[in-house]
Amino acid sequence: MSAHGSHVSSAHITDASSRIQQLRAAAKQALLRHKFQEARRILDEAVSLHPDSYKLHRLRCVASACLGDYEAALEDAEVVVELMPSMSCGYYHKGFALHQLHDYAGAAHAFQQGLDLNPTDKIMRQGFWDAVNLLSQDRPVGVALQPGLAGPAAAAAEGSGAVAGGGLLMGRKGAGGDRAADNLAALLADD
Repeated sequence: MSAHGSHVSSAHITDASSRIQQLRAAAKQALLRHKFQEARRILDEAVSLHPDSYKLHRLRCVASACLGDYEAALEDAEVVVELMPSMSCGYYHKGFALHQLHDYAGAAHAFQQGLDLNPTDKIMRQGFWDAVNLLSQDRPVGVALQPGLAGPAAAAAEGSGAVAGGGLLMGRKGAGGDRAADNLAALLADD
């Protein structure tokens, strides 16, 4: 390849990277202005340019959750977990989406996985307890909450006496999308 061909290729990469950064910044601004549809549209373009960016999938997950589209939020959360399994944020978003989809066992498991990575995360712990509480309301007496539930979350469950069902994560007023939107500044600060 000629030197000119390498230069063009390098310039193309720089242009694409610059475009992705512009889109990411515009999406964050749209989220902060509660323009969730606009943010998701922008993030769709950004993800198409850089599908291996967990940060872009995470932001699109937030936008989808704010729109109440928890199936789409779950899809992006699962990509975040796949791309960055050692970061607890993907498990938080997955747990939140599953909770909103009324899959309380799946939500508890996702929050448990996040707690295994970050045992001191209070919001993750509250999400876990909210899911366990709702799950326990739906099961027959004497049936285990979830086979194989283990790790710090299960150990904390033993004898803690904690009561969930309306705490830091799930107990906000309004619809689920409103709850997702309530914490936008905190979610975007981590990005």
